[in-house]
Amino acid sequence: MDMDTCRLEAVAIGTLIAVEFVPQEGDPFLAYTKEVQITPVLSKGSYRELREDTVVAAVKQTPDILLGYDLTLTDTCFNPRAFAAADGGEAALDGHAFSSYFAPAVFTAASRPGFGLRLYAAQKNEEGEDAGYLQLSFAGCTGCPASFSLSLGGFFLTSYTIRSRPDDTTQSMKIVRLSSLPFEEV
Repeated sequence: MDMDTCRLEAVAIGTLIAVEFVPQEGDPFLAYTKEVQITPVLSKGSYRELREDTVVAAVKQTPDILLGYDLTLTDTCFNPRAFAAADGGEAALDGHAFSSYFAPAVFTAASRPGFGLRLYAAQKNEEGEDAGYLQLSFAGCTGCPASFSLSLGGFFLTSYTIRSRPDDTTQSMKIVRLSSLPFEEV
């Protein structure tokens, strides 16, 4: 393979556009996220040697196994539905305006229904224009208690971790190229 072919196959990914939560029940919804950090979660394999003085007589090795991914989403705005999906509480909206959020009760196992998560990012060309879009899909997601900060003169900053641990029949992640975003109006 030559370098020109390699450049043709490479995909330059630019801006994160949106995150889509796909609940097991109810309609999918979009959330703005400033940043997503994606970290693989592994069951670590082992490596053992049988050594006889100055010679390695045998090696026993087991590979690492992918269990899923941890996705840490950082938001500069409070998105009540995304926050509730991750944190496990209940958000109320009045139309599309925020009304209230109630966190899960303490000292109890919070009900965090599973969901799917889709990330949308722009593919860029040599002129910096959108040449298409990538959809990164994660299945078997559940949230964790969210953390956030408030500061004098600053903005509300939310960070929450989503655990993607699909069952053994589901792919851990899918990346698909799209010519348009599925939620854009035509």
